[in-house]
Amino acid sequence: MIITITGFMLCGKSSYGKDAAGRAGIKFVDLDKEIVKCSGLSSVKEIFEKKGENSFREMETAMLKQILNSEEDFVLALGGGVVEKEENRQLIMDKSFCIWILSSLDNSVYSPRFVSYLAERPLLQKMSKQEVEELYEHRLPLYRDIANQTIFTDGLIDEDIIDDLASVISSVCHHS
Repeated sequence: MIITITGFMLCGKSSYGKDAAGRAGIKFVDLDKEIVKCSGLSSVKEIFEKKGENSFREMETAMLKQILNSEEDFVLALGGGVVEKEENRQLIMDKSFCIWILSSLDNSVYSPRFVSYLAERPLLQKMSKQEVEELYEHRLPLYRDIANQTIFTDGLIDEDIIDDLASVISSVCHHS
């Protein structure tokens, strides 16, 4: 069974996902890291700068197709913008069990603990606060549409989020 983790930028898809997959004894894969590996560049930010967002989104869809056609069991952290393409949403719904990490902007993008990560987020670099909020509101129904389960993180400490996520992963993997 492939389990995908979706959610807005800086909600913890990669960090919580990696820890939770480890606790559940399941392999972890990060979609953005796989795209970077295949691109020959050093980061998502560099791909955006040198090749542009459209090129990144094309690479994202191609890599998503390749990964989701695997026969292995693993947890896949998706990029926050992968839901923008209908083709990607359909692939995720058809080929995986999707967990949505739902976090308010105050507990993700605007949280002081994530300030150091902002420099690596190409979209956030050029967006006003209002544009970030509009993008968040635009994506919420897209995440909702593909999610089989939602974990709302506001008010939870990291350990509780990881425990909840690991519990869902274990449950899904042992019932598939």
